[in-house]
Amino acid sequence: MRQRVREIVALGDQLFSRRYPVMSQWQTQAENFHVMRADFTRRRYFSEEFGSYLMSGRPARCCRDLMNSFSTMLRRDQWFHAKTDSEKVNEDRDAKIWLDWASQTMRRAMYDKRTGFVRAAKITDGDFCAFGNAVITREVVDYSHFLYRNWHLRDVAWEQDVRGVIDSVHFDWKPYAGQLMQKFGKSTSGTIDPRVLDMAKDPKQKLSEIQCRRFLCRADEYDLPSQATKGKSYVSVYVDVQHETILEEVALRTWPVTIPRWEFGGSMFGDQYGYSPPVVYGLPDSRMYQQMMLSMLTASEMATYPAMIAVGEAINGAINLYAAGITQTDADYDERTGEVLRPITTQFEGIRWGAEQMERLEAALDDSFLLSKIRLPEIQKDMTAYEASKLYEQFIRESLPLFEPVNDEYNMHLVDGTFQDCLNLGMFGSVDDMPQVLRGRDISWQFDTPITQAVEAGLTKSFEATIQAVVQGAQVDPTVRMNVDWNTATRDAVTGTGARAKWLYPEDQVKKMQDQERERQAAQQAAEQMAQHADMATRVGNAAESAGKAAGALQEAGMM
Repeated sequence: MRQRVREIVALGDQLFSRRYPVMSQWQTQAENFHVMRADFTRRRYFSEEFGSYLMSGRPARCCRDLMNSFSTMLRRDQWFHAKTDSEKVNEDRDAKIWLDWASQTMRRAMYDKRTGFVRAAKITDGDFCAFGNAVITREVVDYSHFLYRNWHLRDVAWEQDVRGVIDSVHFDWKPYAGQLMQKFGKSTSGTIDPRVLDMAKDPKQKLSEIQCRRFLCRADEYDLPSQATKGKSYVSVYVDVQHETILEEVALRTWPVTIPRWEFGGSMFGDQYGYSPPVVYGLPDSRMYQQMMLSMLTASEMATYPAMIAVGEAINGAINLYAAGITQTDADYDERTGEVLRPITTQFEGIRWGAEQMERLEAALDDSFLLSKIRLPEIQKDMTAYEASKLYEQFIRESLPLFEPVNDEYNMHLVDGTFQDCLNLGMFGSVDDMPQVLRGRDISWQFDTPITQAVEAGLTKSFEATIQAVVQGAQVDPTVRMNVDWNTATRDAVTGTGARAKWLYPEDQVKKMQDQERERQAAQQAAEQMAQHADMATRVGNAAESAGKAAGALQEAGMM
C-alpha cells in the first residue's frame, strides 16, 4: 500500500517539477491581466490588495471583457443542442424532438443550484482567457446531482499521449481533516489514517490541513482488478501523501475532468501546456501602457501642482502651498527684482502627444484581445440583404479564431462528459423511449454562437431576398415562381429563426395536408363551375320561356 502511494506521488512530483518553469510565466501574465490569480509563485494574504502595483487597470479590463464574452456570447439560454453525424437523422422530426428534449433536460441538470456550475465555469473562463489553460472537474454526488469545481493551475499537472490527448492528471489538494472525514468517511475502497480520524474529532485540530493528491489515468494503466474495471475506462485514486495511505481508488465510466487548452503543441511551455494568444500578444502593449500611464500621471501632477523656485533669503518660515495657505516674506524684499516665489517654467505639450499614443495602445489592446472583432454588426434599415450578408461574412471571418477553439477544446468536452453521465444516471429514461432512428448513434453537439446566429440570420435574409427576386421576376414571367421549392425554403427559414422542432409539422403530414387542401380547392372549383353552368342553363331556360310567351302574345294579337 505504501509503495503504491509512493509511486503515485513520485510520478506526480516529476510532472510538477517539469512544469515549474511555466509557473513564472503564468505569474507574470496574472500580475498584468488576471490579478486575482497572481499567486503561482508566491502566497497571497487576505489583507493584500489586488493589483496595487499597477498604474492602470485598462489591460486587465480587456482580459475581463474577453472572459465575460465566453458566458454572455457562448453560454446563453439553451446554448448547446444534441445532434448526430447524419443530417438525415437530424432532420427526422421524432429524433429532433427527442434531441431537443434531452438537451433541455441536461441543461437543467447542469444549472441546478447544487452543482456550482456557473461559479466554476466563470473561474475557468478567466483561467482559459489569461493563461490558455484551465481545469474543471465534474463529480456525481449521491447519484442525484453534479458538482463542478475549478482547480487552480498551480495545483494541477498533466501528461498527454502520442495523439495529444490528456491521459493522466495529478491534483494537489489540501483539505482540512474534517473535510477529509466528510468525503471519505464512508468509503469502502480505501482507508483513512487513524491519526486523521483523531484530528477530525478534535475541535482544535479539525481545521488542520492534510496534504493529499488525486490521480486520474486510463484503466489499463492501473492495476485494479479486472472485475472492478469491467465496462469502465478510467481510474480515480485519492491518496493521503502525508500519511501514505490510499483514501479511495475507483473505476469510472467517464473522464471526470475537462482541461481546455487554447493553443498548444511544440510551444515554449511544453507540448502538453497551452498558451493564450491574446495575452501573449498583449503583454508588451500592457507593459508599455503601464509605463506611459506613470509618465502621464507624473506630467499631469507637475502641470497641476508644479515645482516652485523661491528666493530663500526673502521667505520667512515654511512655504505653504495648500489651500488658503500663507507664506510670509521679508518686508524689505523688492519684488521688482523678481517674484519671491514662482513655478518653474515647464513645457507640457507632450501630454497631448502622450494621450494620443495611449489611445493607440488601447486600440492595440482591444485588437489583441479580439474585443474589436467580436461585436455583432449593426444592420441599418436602409441596408440591402446583400450588404447585410457581407457584414455577417466579415464578422464570421474575424470572430472564428476565438469561438472555434473555445467550443472545440472547452464546451465540447464539458458538455459531452456531462451527457455521458446523464445517460449513466438514467436522466433520459429508458433506451426504449429513444426513437429507433437514434439508437446506436454517436451524439455530437452544436453550440449557439454569434457565428451560428449570423449564419441563421443570413439564411433568413437569403429567404427574404429570394422572395424579392421571384416577385420581381414574376412581373415579367409569372411561371418563374416554379423555380423555387417553397416548402423546403420556408422550413429552412423558419428553422433559421430558432424555432423548435415541435413547432413544425412532419413533412409527410404537411404533404397530406397540402394534398387535402388541393383536393378541397379542386372540389370547390368544380362546384363553382357546376354552379356557373347551372346558372347559365337557368338563364337560357328563362330566355326560352320568355320567348315562347312573347310568341303566344303575338299570335293572340293576330300579328303572326
